[in-house]
Amino acid sequence: MDPAPTVPGGPLHCLVVDDDQLTRSLMSRTLTRLGHNVMTAIDGRAALEVLLRSFGDGPPIDVVFLDNQMPSLSGPEAVKAIRALPWDVYVVGCTGNALEEDQNEYLGAGADAIITKPVSLTAINEQLEAARERSEARNACAIW
Repeated sequence: MDPAPTVPGGPLHCLVVDDDQLTRSLMSRTLTRLGHNVMTAIDGRAALEVLLRSFGDGPPIDVVFLDNQMPSLSGPEAVKAIRALPWDVYVVGCTGNALEEDQNEYLGAGADAIITKPVSLTAINEQLEAARERSEARNACAIW
């Protein structure tokens, strides 16, 4: 097995949320190969449980990649619940639906960005960079 690549600024803590096991696995593997730490959840409700545990017991999640259509909290419903938490998490809505109205529903719920499936490596890297900037700003505020 190849060692994980060194990530400038250190690895991010990512949460991949998708009810489709193959999509969840591919996204998780991609993020891991990029050198990041990855947790997964099968739906929005499970994602909230992971987030609550991570902020209470471990390193906080820096970025959530969140599917749109899932049982037990859709993507937009999960985003609203995440935004009710007292932590600033970068949330990326991942959708197979390119319709603007569906994307606007995600953004209206509080998602930071939307990427469409199939997800490209370029789109993932762009969102990881934005999440890193958010995480660094959050950590800088915590230090002062």
